[in-house]
Amino acid sequence: MGPLIGGFLTDEVSWRAVFYINLPFGLLAMAAIGWGLAGECIAPRSAAFDFAGTGIFAAAISVLLVGLIEAGRGASWWRPS
Repeated sequence: MGPLIGGFLTDEVSWRAVFYINLPFGLLAMAAIGWGLAGECIAPRSAAFDFAGTGIFAAAISVLLVGLIEAGRGASWWRPS
């Protein structure tokens, strides 16, 4: 059903209209979440910021991205120069 509607919108309106189809569902989900959480009360708490965890996470993501980028270039570390 999705490709049929997407093709119709692309052909008749514009390719940008395909992205607007998610708006009603997103608004409906936001309203449902707001309605469901209306009676909830979250007590404030003071949590310390985890500097070490943030640094380790940033380093791990950086290493992962560098590895993926280099692997996309042909993984030169596996081939002799």
